[in-house]
Amino acid sequence: MSVSSSPSRFAGPTILGTGAATLFTSSGDSLVEMVHVSNPTGSPVDLTMSLGADAAGTRFIDGLPIAADSERKFRFYLPLADGEILQAFAGTGSVLVATIDGRQLTAVESFILQEDGSGHILQEDGSGGILQEA
Repeated sequence: MSVSSSPSRFAGPTILGTGAATLFTSSGDSLVEMVHVSNPTGSPVDLTMSLGADAAGTRFIDGLPIAADSERKFRFYLPLADGEILQAFAGTGSVLVATIDGRQLTAVESFILQEDGSGHILQEDGSGGILQEA
């Protein structure tokens, strides 16, 4: 079995509040590849993000200042299983704008086609088992 993927916007653009809020809940297997955060104000604002319900042990960004009038792009290889969540909040509410992009992963069956020596093409499941004559 192999995996295919399709690019997806998982969340945003959305304005972050001061309390942890769920930005994305994975449906199936997902891969977060980029988080884009902008701060259009004249003051720095802290960003906190968690994989799972927010707690000190689930934070992968913890109180990182996002400079005034700037934007930050964070590149990740952050796999999420079905049902896992990403949460985020800001030190000052209604300022930071976040967008989360990644890939939705899909399992794909793979097969091997082979000739059986008598002109018949057989479809094999990759483990040696013959599924059907193709």
